Formats: sequence, structure tokens, C-alpha cells
Amino acid sequence: QNKTNIMITYKRGIEKYSFYLSDGTRCNETQKVYYVYQGKSKIGFISNDRDLNTWYFYKNIDSEYLCGGLTLKEAKENLNKCISPNHFNAERVQKYFND
Repeated sequence: QNKTNIMITYKRGIEKYSFYLSDGTRCNETQKVYYVYQGKSKIGFISNDRDLNTWYFYKNIDSEYLCGGLTLKEAKENLNKCISPNHFNAERVQKYFND
């Protein structure tokens, strides 16, 4: 068994966020997401972009996405590769989580 594999689990949830229209109107939205846990720590969530019909992982509601996929399964697989310590871009991934 490879000890670099960190147990990732998913739990359905709701992410709430607000944004403002150009006229200053505040809009509140809720979105069904899959929360991502590494061990017991929540590291972010995967949500579906209905306009692009793509799934993306975000560390929080204000972050850029880290990775994604055309399906939820593909997004989960890509996230597992991304956060692997021997990923080719591991330093940038670490910086994403630390910034």
C-alpha cells in the first residue's frame, strides 16, 4: 500500500454566497456542492458549472478553481492527482492552498 495516498471523502452540502449586480443590488445564491475532506479536514468543495456543464474544485467560495472535469467522477480523479505529493505541479498546488 502506497502511504502517500491520503483518504479523500465527499459529503453533499450547500454553499451560500453573495454577489452584487452593476446597480448595487445584492444577490444571495445557494448551490448544491460536494464538500471535500482530507482525513477530517475540509479542504474545499466541488461544484457544477451549469453554463459550461463542467465540475470544478474550489478551496473556498472566493478562490479560483484548482482543477475540474467534465463529470463529477473525472473532477474527483483529477483532484486526487492534483493533491498527490508527487504531482508534477505539487509546489503550485501547495501555494494554492496556502494563499
